[in-house]
Amino acid sequence: MVDKSMTTGVKGLTKILMPSQHWKTNNIHQLRFDLTVGWPPKLEAPHITLLDPIAADDRFEDMRKHLCEALKDFPVFTVKLSKFDFFRHRRRGYTLYLVPEVNPQNALRELQSAISTACTNLHFLENKISRGFNPHVSIAKIADEKTLHNTMEKLQKNWKPIEFQVQEIYIMSKLLHDTVVRHVVPFSANTTPNFSPIPFSQYGQHSININHVPLGTTKKQLLNTFQQLDALKARVTFKTTGSQKQKGWGHVIFPSKEKRDQALHHDFYIDENLLEIFPCD
Repeated sequence: MVDKSMTTGVKGLTKILMPSQHWKTNNIHQLRFDLTVGWPPKLEAPHITLLDPIAADDRFEDMRKHLCEALKDFPVFTVKLSKFDFFRHRRRGYTLYLVPEVNPQNALRELQSAISTACTNLHFLENKISRGFNPHVSIAKIADEKTLHNTMEKLQKNWKPIEFQVQEIYIMSKLLHDTVVRHVVPFSANTTPNFSPIPFSQYGQHSININHVPLGTTKKQLLNTFQQLDALKARVTFKTTGSQKQKGWGHVIFPSKEKRDQALHHDFYIDENLLEIFPCD
């Protein structure tokens, strides 16, 4: 169980999340492991950020109620992801992203404006967002221009367009090490959200811990070990014990409790070493 004090002062984000059934199209969720480039941090699902940051954690529930009222009649719209583009950072490097093609054309900007207005009027924001709204789905952070263009050309050549309906937004925040769904704001009471919030009392039910991870194991190796269960994220830590021996620990997050339970009831190996798996309590 997570102590609620762990999120004191944490700011929320409002996002559109791509439905998980589309993640395997173009292998988008594993894409970062095919690229010799960096991946945007805190990314738990391909997404479009609408407003960031907003109210502190202790106001999330109040904000959810007001946003539900403000967006209750907002029309469902469609997002298509078929084209790549990039923007350059002021200091160094580039972000490669997918361009959302929206139908109706202005729906995404109208949604962001409605959220910004509601949050400002209710003092969840001190001021309206003044910077330009550039909706995008980040794919990778790339250091040099040559790698950027080579990567973009390769991806665009083999890309299969992804299309999905947007019928809700998500209020998200960082909880312990992960950015998680805290609340869902539907456009209609009759729609079923693609993702469900993770209550404090249930956080950890989607994760496992691993003892005695073989030395030299990478996050990529650990994640690939549980790829058949759609593992979302992995961490590996190595520490030197009092006896001057290094020991390794791992942590893996799954999209559901069912996937986590499957991991607990099957044997998994790295380099012929049986992993000692136990649940996160």
